[in-house]
Amino acid sequence: MAGLLLLSCQGSFASPAQTPLVVGVYESRPWAYLERGKYRGIHVDIFKAVLQRMGHRYSFRPMPLKRLNDGITAGRIDASVYLSTVDKPQRSDTAYLLIGETPFYRSNDILITLRSEPTALAEIEHPNSKRIGILRHSPTVRTSPLFRNFSRLYQYNKMLYAIKALMSRRIDVVAGHPDMLLPAAAELFVAHHISILKSLPAFTILPVFSRVSLGAKTSAMAEEFNSHLLQLKSEGAIASIISTYSQLCYFDSYGAVLEERACARHRFSPEIY
Repeated sequence: MAGLLLLSCQGSFASPAQTPLVVGVYESRPWAYLERGKYRGIHVDIFKAVLQRMGHRYSFRPMPLKRLNDGITAGRIDASVYLSTVDKPQRSDTAYLLIGETPFYRSNDILITLRSEPTALAEIEHPNSKRIGILRHSPTVRTSPLFRNFSRLYQYNKMLYAIKALMSRRIDVVAGHPDMLLPAAAELFVAHHISILKSLPAFTILPVFSRVSLGAKTSAMAEEFNSHLLQLKSEGAIASIISTYSQLCYFDSYGAVLEERACARHRFSPEIY
């Protein structure tokens, strides 16, 4: 990406004197992507739905994933999404940022191995013991403590490639979303050779707000955002947004393109807790 593109979105609900909320997004399907000059995607549409309910103007600023957190803490953006592996994360409030208490959605990954060569979880957790295959761009690689040793990670553009590598014993374990791993194994007619080793901690996507840029308005903004997000969830609007993009079956759970015949649908959980 040659530079940052800032798209301002406003409608009749916006106040002309109001400063637009700058929302940082990671440009990757199906989370946030540019289509005919407008941003679409799960994260984009959820932010739009909530901010429109609030009557707040907004704009989206695409950033590399590693720069989103820096953008929040430095105040270059006002809001974004935060990925947590804690099943029920607590509200986090620091001098730099405030993480919302209601998630957009939750999901989980699993570890699979070959039935003929059972692998103990302790072997994976021990450094330099096992070769782990993951899908490129997977949030798992950035969040799970199992994958802190990057020297043993093998990243694949397609889940089919990771399964083939497992079958040929070039790697020992594959980590990924069950709705991608298991259909890929079935597509290759090797599902009967696969054993599920462990379900990884759920990852939870939450809104996060910058105290640096929003200042004294941060807490009120987060509380109002949370209230409208809960209401939209109770109305089924968030589930509807996720369902819309789950029909794009040629995208896997993390945005990499797969052949349509090997695709699987997203199955996120937009439940309230």
